[in-house]
Amino acid sequence: MSNLEQIRTQLSADTHEPGFMLCRRRKLRALCLRTDLNPKTFFHFVEVWVGTDPLATEWGQRLAEEKGIFPVFTAENDQSEYRCIGHYCVRPRQPTTDEFAAAQAQAHYPLSRVIFLDRAHVSEMLFR
Repeated sequence: MSNLEQIRTQLSADTHEPGFMLCRRRKLRALCLRTDLNPKTFFHFVEVWVGTDPLATEWGQRLAEEKGIFPVFTAENDQSEYRCIGHYCVRPRQPTTDEFAAAQAQAHYPLSRVIFLDRAHVSEMLFR
């Protein structure tokens, strides 16, 4: 288990991105999610809830367009240690109206979008 800065250092990530996306030269190296802000982090899939502030919206768009496979780390809150829950890839689909409404009702902040991640399989890691 590690804190966000330790993960950023281990991955040689740039320091100017928002905390949830660790990138190096615009390439996504890892996603770090707090489960108090993104509670749907399960073994087979993850929902990334993106806020409405301009920086979050911009980086949410970048995440939605991501084609690679990347590790996802989760922590319970901003005081907790992160742990890797696996490697995931973006599922290219939009939430239904009901899915978005359910996420918005559960979120503690306004959402601009929901991004779905699927657990990557070994074959995807080799051939993507």
